[in-house]
Amino acid sequence: MKTIKKILTVLVALVIIGILAGCSKKKDDAQSAEIAALAAELKEMKAELEKAKSGNAAPEEIAKLEAAVAEIAAEEQASEQKQEAAGTTPEVSTPTTNTNTATATPAASTATSSTGDFQMSGTVLTKYRGKGGNVTIPNGATAIGNDVFAGLENVTSVNIPNSVTSIGDAAFNYCTGLTSVSIGSGVTNIAESAFSNCTSLTAINIDSGNTAYSSDNGVLYNKNKTTLIRFPEAKAGSFTIPNIRETARFT
Repeated sequence: MKTIKKILTVLVALVIIGILAGCSKKKDDAQSAEIAALAAELKEMKAELEKAKSGNAAPEEIAKLEAAVAEIAAEEQASEQKQEAAGTTPEVSTPTTNTNTATATPAASTATSSTGDFQMSGTVLTKYRGKGGNVTIPNGATAIGNDVFAGLENVTSVNIPNSVTSIGDAAFNYCTGLTSVSIGSGVTNIAESAFSNCTSLTAINIDSGNTAYSSDNGVLYNKNKTTLIRFPEAKAGSFTIPNIRETARFT
């Protein structure tokens, strides 16, 4: 009789384990489906944004689309973090307009990999999965892709190493908690919308060895300070405009 009871106990335990495993798989599948849907929506919204920009749409319409892109990107990151916290790894990554993403024929320079909080496509940073705060871009990264940090309100400061040469469109768009950015000597291209709608930003600091850009008291200029590129949105106090020839249209 005791033997029968033990067998029944084991069978009941196995059934329960099977039910729990099935529920867990369904939950994981649902989360993966949600991430896939958000990725598709994000791709579609980015396409609309690019179309609006190329078609000279009204600034209000572009701003509305930028906000939508940032919101969806933030939702997708939250879903991925939720899935990772549950002990699984998302199988879907956000589509990107960057042409250096991995193709059907893998190559060493375009392979997608994850290093801690960062997802890379070759040496291009395509996604940030961290908890925010003070963020340091991995040394060796050569570019920050489009919308990588878009909508992430928990990022407060960013350090960009000398290895990075470009910062993509809307890379930090609507990072409303971002207060300061330090950019290394290697950056030669900063997209005009890279720091749009960063309402807490007080300083953009450029390494003195940079050959394309410079900064003065947190204000971004070209190297020779003949063009004022961006005045941080939250920078307070008096400001004297230097002897410049022009101001960029996205200041």
